[in-house]
Amino acid sequence: MIYNWVVNYFNNRSHIISHQGALSRLVVINASMIQGSVMGPPSYIVQASGLHPVHVFNALMKYADDSYLLVGSNNLSTATEEFDHILNWAGANNLRLNPQKTKELIVFKSAHRRVMSPSNPIIQGAVRVTTLRVLNLIPILA
Repeated sequence: MIYNWVVNYFNNRSHIISHQGALSRLVVINASMIQGSVMGPPSYIVQASGLHPVHVFNALMKYADDSYLLVGSNNLSTATEEFDHILNWAGANNLRLNPQKTKELIVFKSAHRRVMSPSNPIIQGAVRVTTLRVLNLIPILA
């Protein structure tokens, strides 16, 4: 019975937008996580369970519909390959990455290593940032 309810919940989803009194046409949704629903985060977690880093010394952290790729400073050369792997996985699973949420943060233990940091983002299309909000927390980096 629960299985049928879940299948019914995901089948034949549609979307309509109301803006300033005007309604858009009804559009069938054939792929997506259902944003803002109670089923959105668990369905992403189940779907993303098959996403793993290419290199064992890198890590992927997943929460709700967000994923964080962690690459150590000694392994920066693997960042592009890891990101390409995520892009390919997303495409194969009928998902898209949100370019506005694609950020790159490089953290070093010691100040002298910051001088060696690449001046341009390593991941093409990413924006280099100095802080990153994760689960509504902002770490202060000195």
